[in-house]
Amino acid sequence: MPATADRRTLILTPPPGAVGLIGDPTDWQRRDPIAVQPGQPLRLTLPQNAWMEYAWVDAAGQPFADPEGLPTVNPWFPYARAAEVGEWAEHPLWQGPRPKVARPTA
Repeated sequence: MPATADRRTLILTPPPGAVGLIGDPTDWQRRDPIAVQPGQPLRLTLPQNAWMEYAWVDAAGQPFADPEGLPTVNPWFPYARAAEVGEWAEHPLWQGPRPKVARPTA
C-alpha cells in the first residue's frame, strides 16, 4: 500500500519481508532500524511540509526499496524511496525557464 499522509502524520505499510524501516528518521545506517510488524501500518509524526526518504529492511538486515514508494535520485542509497507530508515547496529558481548557456565552438 502506498504511503499516505494527513497533515503531519505519515503512514507507511510494510511490504512482505520487511522487519524494519531505515532512512531520514534513523540517519540511514547510523541508528537501528525502526521495528515494524508485517502488515501493520507504521505512523510517523513529521514536520509540516516534510519530504522524507526511507527504505525497508529485511530479516537479514538488507535494505530494499518500497515497491510502491515514490522513486528518488539518491546517489548513496539506490533503494531509497520518498514520502511527502503536505506540500514540498520547490525553490523559485527551479520554476522559471532554464537559462541559456553559451557553448564554445571548436
